[in-house]
Amino acid sequence: MKKVISILPLLLLLAFASCKKDTSITDEKESRQIAVLDSIDLDHAKSIRTAGDLITKAYIQDSMLYLNANMRKDHRIFGYAQPDTLSERLFLLSVFTNDIEKNPFKLPLGAYYELDSYHPIRIKYHAHDEDFIEATATDSLGKKVTLYFERKWVQLEDEFYTDEDILQEYGLIENIEDEAYPFYNVTVNFIGSRAKINLGLNIEEIPLDVEALNKLQGKYATIYYTSELQNNLQDLQMNDVSVFGEYAPDYSSDWDQITGTLKGAGSVTAGDLPSYISIAGNDGKNLDFEVFIDDEMVKANGKTVTVFYTIDVTNTITDIVPSEE
Repeated sequence: MKKVISILPLLLLLAFASCKKDTSITDEKESRQIAVLDSIDLDHAKSIRTAGDLITKAYIQDSMLYLNANMRKDHRIFGYAQPDTLSERLFLLSVFTNDIEKNPFKLPLGAYYELDSYHPIRIKYHAHDEDFIEATATDSLGKKVTLYFERKWVQLEDEFYTDEDILQEYGLIENIEDEAYPFYNVTVNFIGSRAKINLGLNIEEIPLDVEALNKLQGKYATIYYTSELQNNLQDLQMNDVSVFGEYAPDYSSDWDQITGTLKGAGSVTAGDLPSYISIAGNDGKNLDFEVFIDDEMVKANGKTVTVFYTIDVTNTITDIVPSEE
């Protein structure tokens, strides 16, 4: 009996040491896994930043959120528990395999390459502000979860067009005018319709660089483009005073106008691409505008303003395919 008692502490010590070793191994594995996930996060975030506008965005159609994956373009869109990118991540749409396989980030709603009408999770759009989209995700069992997506990665219903909306014509590129980068104005004399029209182009949204684009002047090409009506802001006034100051345009009786609350102008536009603002009209009508926001417009955000605008046809190039002749 004395021998058994004397051995018992040794056995307990060995068991404790073994348990401590197992715990240490587990902690080490978890640390390595966290390091791997952090590395994936950083690498893919860098890829998205480097891609600029050459990314695939999700879009709203019939109040539902969709994303069609394009393996030639990057996308990485998280759904958050709150309108805050530091809040819990619930859902992910990504083009990167190591984001998706086995759901490495253990997201409650999963990680997927794309989101179509056959997907087990249905995401319905509710509202948006200048930074986030609010939506509800419903799984195959009917469970609903509210989540938020960054506004910059989602095209709203009135911003999205399908292949059916894209026009295609063949013609001579007569002139290419450099506007503020990355925008260009391209004049094309179309053969079939016998019409000469001006089209807007964002060089970062087509697979051509500036040098290749300039070489197309005087050449024939197939032009893919959209043609749609767009609200163009001419003046924005608060208390009957233009926010454009000395640069305010002369009034024209041809302009339409709307009075209401200015939304989406919370910060100055950063970079070369315009921002979106909206006017929540006092008559219940809402209008969106694409503008470059300055300090004076920021001061008017959230306040009652009167916007003067025109409705114009805007032709926008989505692709250019040079003729082989």
